[in-house]
Amino acid sequence: IKPDAKMNFIISLGADPDEHVDFMDNIYDATKPEIEKWIRDNKLTKTKITTTYSDVIPEGYVISYSLKNVEEDDFTRSTVLNISVSKGPAPVNKVIVSNLIEKPLSEAEQFAYNKKITLVTHEIYDNKVAEGLIIRTIPGKDQEMKEGEVLTVYVSKGKGIVVPDFLSMTRQEFKDWELTTTDPINIKTKEVYSSKEKYILSQSIPAGWVIGSDKAVIVEINKGKPNIKDFDVEIIGNTTKNLNTYLVQTFGDYDLFSGTWDQKAIYSDTYEKGKIVSYYCVIHGSEKEIDCNQDLPEHTRFMCTVSAGRIYTFENDELSSANALATALTSKGVSFTSEVSDLSEATRLKVDGYKSFEMDFSSPESSITIYEGSEVKFIK
Repeated sequence: IKPDAKMNFIISLGADPDEHVDFMDNIYDATKPEIEKWIRDNKLTKTKITTTYSDVIPEGYVISYSLKNVEEDDFTRSTVLNISVSKGPAPVNKVIVSNLIEKPLSEAEQFAYNKKITLVTHEIYDNKVAEGLIIRTIPGKDQEMKEGEVLTVYVSKGKGIVVPDFLSMTRQEFKDWELTTTDPINIKTKEVYSSKEKYILSQSIPAGWVIGSDKAVIVEINKGKPNIKDFDVEIIGNTTKNLNTYLVQTFGDYDLFSGTWDQKAIYSDTYEKGKIVSYYCVIHGSEKEIDCNQDLPEHTRFMCTVSAGRIYTFENDELSSANALATALTSKGVSFTSEVSDLSEATRLKVDGYKSFEMDFSSPESSITIYEGSEVKFIK
């Protein structure tokens, strides 16, 4: 090149800032490195990524984004785009629980405030720790927890009553305890039928707990096995529905029940339809019959035969005429119809039902049987 030659240089202005760029598909599914690569590849000059903590969005994924004065379809290299990416949950400071045992509640409240934890308090009786002081904490001394978590403290209400071990007592021991105890403990007894040998079946508050006199301990006492002679209702002449209501209300979990599972209904001279005529007893799940008059085992089933309806018998003079029979039917509550308004004009009786028949009043039977539910009709 000659010393005085002219040289022309073409200087790059960089990528065209107004050139259209396809906006990133599914940006919420993209990770931070994928977004950074998209920015580099497309030479986006005004796209910025900021990171922030989030308890919802996983680390590295988009929380939100915003475009300035443009829609995604009109996106260019120079469009202002701000993208917020999650750093995951914010770090939580660890807290070591101080020794708060036998300290006043105010000290626990101050500790919770300083350490940014939630305090939950319960007041209980204690025969060792003075009233108003802390008995125990959950978590305990020197255990680790995080800011925002719950510290539970139990505060003494002062001396209380130690609940006895009623479950181990015999009948006599429980009676002796009732006569000799000086503790102002509130006991409520409840008799329960049971096949177990032990006298006390349960107590609502465990032995060894310390309570106040305002707290009742419910003690379930074994009443033994039930016996039919102790029933307050009759079985014969009752219905299985009424009987079951009584059995459930009276014997509860002892599980006595009645039904007509394999028994056919029969007509009865005595009991109306649906009433129990006879029964026998079995243990549920077994076909072996047991004595219903003994002390009943748990899960006893009363296998009942019920009446399909009453049987009405009419004899002799009651069959001498249609009028005589109509009077007898009415007195026993048997409904009937007639083809004639004057029953003296009726010559025959027609019965349709469980056992159907006809009878001529000119030569009446010595006796007839009509089953409940039958259609009774006087014929001209």
